[in-house]
Amino acid sequence: MIRDHIKWIRLLCMTALLGVQGYSSFGQTEVHQQYVATPSPHAMSLAKFAITPVNLHNGTANVNVPICNLSGVNVSLNYQTSGIKVQDVAGPVGLGWTLNAGGAITRTVKGKPDDDATNGWCGTNKRGNDVATFINDQGNGNVQYLSNGDMDSEPDIFYFNVGGTSGKFVLTPEGVPMLLPHQDIKIAPAIGSQANQNYWIITTANGTQYYFGKTSNAIEESEISTSLPNSQPQTYVSSWYLSEIITPNKKRIAFTYHVGNDVTYKTYYESVKSTVFSNAGGNEVLNLEGHQTVETIIKTKSTKTIAQITTEDGSIAFTLNSSTRFDLIGARSIQQVVKKNKAGAVLKTFNFHYSYYINGPAGSPVSAITHLKLVSLQEEGLPPYKFSYDTQALPFRNSFQIDHWGYFNNNAYRYNGKYSAILPYTNPTSGVAHPGANRSVDPVRIQAGILKKITYPTGGHTAYEYEPNRFLDGNGQEILGGGLRIKKMTIHDGLHTSKDQVYHYTYIPEGSNQTSGVLNGWYPYTYHYYIGSISGNSQGLTGSTSTFIRHSNPLTFWSNGLNSIVGYSSVTVKQTGNGKKVYRYRTFSDSPDIKASKYHYYYNTVQPDYHTTLTSDKPPFTPPSTRFWQRGQLLEEKTYDESGNIRNRKTQAFNTRQARGSLKALTGTVVLSSNATNIFTMNYGVYELLSEEFVLTSTTNTDYTDNQVALTTTTNYTYNGANLHMLPNQVETIHPDGSRTMQKMLYPLDYSDRREQNPSTAVLALSEMRTYHIKAAPIETTVWAKSKASDPLVLQKGTINEYKVNAQGVVNLDKTFNFEHTTSVNESGYDASNTNNYSTYKPDIRYQETGSFSYDDNQHLVAFNKDKGVKNAIIWGEVNRDGVVWKTTRPVAEISNANFDQVGYASFESYTSGSFSGIGIAHTENVWLYYGTFHNQDFVTGQQSFQGTMTMNVNYNQVPIQSGEYYLTYWAKGGGNVTVNGASQSTNAHWQHYKTKLTLGTNGSITINTGATRIDEVRLYPVGAFMKTYTYKDGVGISSVNGPQNNVMYYEYDANNRLKLIKDQNRNIIKKYEYYYKTSCEVSDISTVANYSGINYRYKFTPEWSCNQENFDKNTVKIHWRFNDGTEFDNVLGNDNGSIVHNFPPIPGAHTVTVTKILSSGEEVDQFTKVINTNGLLTFNTTLTGNNGATFTLNHTWEASGRYEYLWEFGDGTVKRTTKNFISHSYTSSGNFKVKVTLRDWREGTVFNESVLTVVPIQ
Repeated sequence: MIRDHIKWIRLLCMTALLGVQGYSSFGQTEVHQQYVATPSPHAMSLAKFAITPVNLHNGTANVNVPICNLSGVNVSLNYQTSGIKVQDVAGPVGLGWTLNAGGAITRTVKGKPDDDATNGWCGTNKRGNDVATFINDQGNGNVQYLSNGDMDSEPDIFYFNVGGTSGKFVLTPEGVPMLLPHQDIKIAPAIGSQANQNYWIITTANGTQYYFGKTSNAIEESEISTSLPNSQPQTYVSSWYLSEIITPNKKRIAFTYHVGNDVTYKTYYESVKSTVFSNAGGNEVLNLEGHQTVETIIKTKSTKTIAQITTEDGSIAFTLNSSTRFDLIGARSIQQVVKKNKAGAVLKTFNFHYSYYINGPAGSPVSAITHLKLVSLQEEGLPPYKFSYDTQALPFRNSFQIDHWGYFNNNAYRYNGKYSAILPYTNPTSGVAHPGANRSVDPVRIQAGILKKITYPTGGHTAYEYEPNRFLDGNGQEILGGGLRIKKMTIHDGLHTSKDQVYHYTYIPEGSNQTSGVLNGWYPYTYHYYIGSISGNSQGLTGSTSTFIRHSNPLTFWSNGLNSIVGYSSVTVKQTGNGKKVYRYRTFSDSPDIKASKYHYYYNTVQPDYHTTLTSDKPPFTPPSTRFWQRGQLLEEKTYDESGNIRNRKTQAFNTRQARGSLKALTGTVVLSSNATNIFTMNYGVYELLSEEFVLTSTTNTDYTDNQVALTTTTNYTYNGANLHMLPNQVETIHPDGSRTMQKMLYPLDYSDRREQNPSTAVLALSEMRTYHIKAAPIETTVWAKSKASDPLVLQKGTINEYKVNAQGVVNLDKTFNFEHTTSVNESGYDASNTNNYSTYKPDIRYQETGSFSYDDNQHLVAFNKDKGVKNAIIWGEVNRDGVVWKTTRPVAEISNANFDQVGYASFESYTSGSFSGIGIAHTENVWLYYGTFHNQDFVTGQQSFQGTMTMNVNYNQVPIQSGEYYLTYWAKGGGNVTVNGASQSTNAHWQHYKTKLTLGTNGSITINTGATRIDEVRLYPVGAFMKTYTYKDGVGISSVNGPQNNVMYYEYDANNRLKLIKDQNRNIIKKYEYYYKTSCEVSDISTVANYSGINYRYKFTPEWSCNQENFDKNTVKIHWRFNDGTEFDNVLGNDNGSIVHNFPPIPGAHTVTVTKILSSGEEVDQFTKVINTNGLLTFNTTLTGNNGATFTLNHTWEASGRYEYLWEFGDGTVKRTTKNFISHSYTSSGNFKVKVTLRDWREGTVFNESVLTVVPIQ
């Protein structure tokens, strides 16, 4: 048995009777599982991905389904492959799935919310400081508040997951965030004394700011309580959702949320109190005094679900299903995602289709037997992504058929007829056995509901095979446990199985035959003893009692399910026909947890402080101090070819660079006290929360030749910015020949802030970069080299980037410099830019400017000089939305050898078609005046051309243009004349390119009159310059590229905005893209018609099909219907669209209908299940009359015109038939009788045997 191997599960903890002056005994407070106040299911799934990385170290596969992207915000689905726990609750996109569409800060409350004003860890009274004082010097007057739980003794844990950055943190009593582990991010708190606002701000090292909970609609509250006596609900903010992103160039991305209903779910655990009475003769009698199932009730108030993401490029909208979910009352699932461009045009639409995991008898409460299941995700116009799962039914969420980690198993132990998860225990001294559950892993049931296959729109698929995790116990025995790990993955292209990519995963170290799995910590179930004297009891015993409590769940916070359970030190991935890779990782064995320090404390007026140390295996079970971040790092990767020869070996080394903070917390108090208010006795544990920098220190890369000669390159990383940043300042590379290169980097925080002494543009920018938390921007980079280790380093290259802060407060790259030298320079002959007296910015005088950069008010780069003076300009596009012209993030012209105040371009894309008179802003801030008509049916590039008069004033912000010679080029069509500044040019009837040379003065202007001719692609640039222009299909991609010689390339897209054609200037196809998909049909829903044919227990069901081909033989699509009353039917799609008529038993509750497609092989695929929730048709009443008589009535809601027969069975052997719905019967003896009535509708020949009642006659 597993319990014989895992000693940490069987911890037995004894608390001796404590003698206190004036009292002979104490009552003991029972220890219950420390419930953790958790966020909503969706928020918790985000937190899970924040803290449990997807990698081979924990045996998980990276399952990601991309949906769409907008301005760098990715919307996608992630799946957690470690398994489905019995008590898991599905989020808004189905069980096991997480929708990534922004992010959140979520927290688990430990004790009281940190921000509780009176007793919170960092509330107004800063109780965390009182806890620290008690830990360091007991007797600070807070003993009674700690002992009864009134004072918050632990900080809450906050999780964040946004923009590719994730992690967790706590708050100090002063409200300062402390990251676990430390990262190069800045957190402005929403609570505590350090909060300057009521929302969170996380700033990454590049200066991007993420705002959480900035509006009330982005904040989610939870209320938590338990079914224990005297449990008081506790309400707190559990999640702050992402409200907006502010990029370093001040671009804003906004997030809004649907505000939904209150949603409640429960978690469950068991507690058994057992007492052994021992008499004077040494005999023991077991008495189970109490068995209870404890419910933790979590109510999420006004649930929040992402509604829209808005950027300067467009928006992504999320629609919820109109009906609420069956499995989570009041909640709604995501139904649709729509991506739009800035003008509001729909670019892509994705629809989610769901079914339910269902288990339970007919008539069960629908929420108890269902889990939301994502069946498919389909982009409109394309075949869907289809998801297949293990078909084993999950049990009820309150079932205790669970293994140690909460996964479904074959436990058959029952208490009072119900499954129980309480572990057995045998007293080692007396041998008295206490019965209990089988909590071992079931290799089959643990896979219930897990994702097995993703079928892609192309017809290909990825199939996953799993197996239970394995780890070694203290005796070196392999144990199954801790969820699932990936065993095999097959990637099929949909065409040729011979080309399948098959990956096999094994978790055994090279040269070993045992698993490399290590359990990440110990998780004790609390066994709590109290021993005292008794004088008698109901069994007439005298002597002593031994009372202890067993729980079904661990009692520590770390049982919240967020951390990975097993980590592997070695994983081999073998790809069929392509060799293998062997990975080695750090594990719990390399960085074990530190057990909490435990103490016994006693206080009264006579002996104020009595303090002793407890051993670690005594209660309470306090969480350990952990460095979980030191586990899972890749230490080694070896690549072998198919013949088994090693071809490459990579290694990595890590180290703790420095500690950044620590907090001590107190938990798990066990209170033993009399009724006197001045006596307190408790056991408590102290653990430490640690923050540190854990960094990469070195890597090696070894390539092996065919002759197995090793060529190794070593890279060493050095960090100098103590308490400033975690970026390497030196990267040394040792090459196979022994030569070395050294790259040295300086970042903004490597300079002191000396703006008062040196208020130069560059120094002011460095100061602002500190303020804006822009840590990662390189300032100075030098490259050094030497032939061998003993040689001095010689400078090879030096570059400096200077930055500038503009009027909008944006820090942009301003200038670049290169180190210019003619003689060899070693380290002593070089002045780094931060090595002066004040460590402020002062570069070596040999740096020479090589580039400069200019920006518009939208932070777009509009001009840059590089290569010592070559000028370049960029013109940015516009888009029209509701008559308003907006700048876009797309460049429409690139010009070389010209400055931005010398160029102009118009493609007429920003304006609506038809007559128009007004001002158009040129992209260089010069002003075009348009008087004429825009045409959207005839053009060269983009979507419009122009006919009329346009005038350009060649001034830039009142600064005269450089005088000189310019080219004005355009395309024209119409056969009339185009006049440019009075000079007439005849045009062709077809589109043709024209070029005019102009001489412009400093205050000149350009007037173009097209007459009856249409023009497009108007360009202005100096003679000697070159212009390349672009047009776009808004939100999709480039629609044309017009080169310097006006040779146009066209790009066309299909209805799903995929690239379809590339054409040359004459519209000839030069490349064609075709997308092929296998013909497929799938059920997306089941439509239901109740009261079919006027019979209200009869339903008609019709599958709603989604097919990727319009013309096909529907009779070739076979389908199978299955109902939960055991009936099954076959049909084909061509027969009334595959519909079926079925009579449901008139039982109130949930009924299910399932339809599947049958392949020619007979395999059932594309299963879809719908739940029908009926109110029931029958009510069965009984009235007792006299001593032994009873009247029975069966009421039903069938139509009155039916022909009915009633069969009555009274449980005493008497059976009667009637055509009436009532009957009387007398019993001849007393007792309990099972009475059953059967109702038959003769029109249907259908019999229903559903109503059962127990009758107790009156004596």
